[in-house]
Amino acid sequence: MRADYDSGLLARRGRWLGRMLLALILLGVALALLQRILQVSEQRNLQATREHLASSLMSLSAESVARRQPLPADWLRHNPFELLRWQQDDYCGELRQGQQPEPGCWYFLPEVAWVLYRSEFSDGLSDRGDDLSVFQVKVVSVKGGMGAQWPEGSQVLELVSVPAAATAARRF
Repeated sequence: MRADYDSGLLARRGRWLGRMLLALILLGVALALLQRILQVSEQRNLQATREHLASSLMSLSAESVARRQPLPADWLRHNPFELLRWQQDDYCGELRQGQQPEPGCWYFLPEVAWVLYRSEFSDGLSDRGDDLSVFQVKVVSVKGGMGAQWPEGSQVLELVSVPAAATAARRF
């Protein structure tokens, strides 16, 4: 009788341990999937914000072309977020030298006129700055291929990525 009781208890404990192990594995898979979903969502949000800023810069350029006036030179050092009709929830303002950017926030760095975004859902495994996206407003001369609405020699403002080598020298 005692042997049957011990083997039954052992079998129940084995089943319980197996179920707990399965639950832990499923939980790990679910958390990994959730992390990936958040990363993809954040990347899409980053791209949408970048396109929204670029569109606003293109509108400013189009207004200059329509008025037949040169682009305002100060826009190369100006905060492009000021062009937007409303500020986004994830825009956290200007970032001064020596301040650390919070994850999940867009910033403007007035010293170098860069737009910066620190990822909130990066894997955090590297110190290379993979969680940073840095952009700068540049003036680009229009070549003949942009269509009839842009006269040859016009200039437009574009938001371009700052090379990683340039951002590596700065401490964020």
